Amino acid sequence: MSNEPYDGYTNWETWSVALIIDNDQLLQAYWLDQASQELQYALDHGSTSEYWSIKESAIYALAKSIREEIADQWDNVQFESVYALLFQQLMDGSLDEVNYDELATGYIEQAIETDGYCPRGWNKIEADEKLATAN
Repeated sequence: MSNEPYDGYTNWETWSVALIIDNDQLLQAYWLDQASQELQYALDHGSTSEYWSIKESAIYALAKSIREEIADQWDNVQFESVYALLFQQLMDGSLDEVNYDELATGYIEQAIETDGYCPRGWNKIEADEKLATAN
């Protein structure tokens, strides 16, 4: 567990999660789709905070989803070893170090940049302007 930047990410733990997701075509497609859905939801319903832009609201929601999905998957792992507690403590500590906001920001940015992405009935300029506003 470190606070040192690693390969363009906040730390090794964040890089490691991004590497796993981005090297699995189905996982990457899933999170990009989730990013698009969060953007659409934020555009349709406005920001979840008077202080956040619509884009920041989408990032927050996606970061929360990524964190929860990883935690759910980790809860389903079974260890049959005398070292199970050690592994659990190390993994829990590492997952706490992951910068989920950074991961979510990357997927939101990719969703925005994806050719053809534009919320229902919007042109790209309208979408860019709306994403930067708080409501």
